[in-house]
Amino acid sequence: MTEYDNVREILKFLIEYNDTGLNPDLKSRTNGGEWMPSTVKDVQEVNYEALTQAADMLGMSYLYID
Repeated sequence: MTEYDNVREILKFLIEYNDTGLNPDLKSRTNGGEWMPSTVKDVQEVNYEALTQAADMLGMSYLYID
């Protein structure tokens, strides 16, 4: 999991990561294996991790703890 220093970094990452112009062919790998096209689940997991870190930084962890 990537650790971010502030919410700005998280938002910058999420915007760039989810921009189909910048990342038309997202790839991911599991346990150091071969790079494969990312699935929707892969993208959701990356987004969720970043969003929960942003929520923590803003004191809003209750958004995902319930």
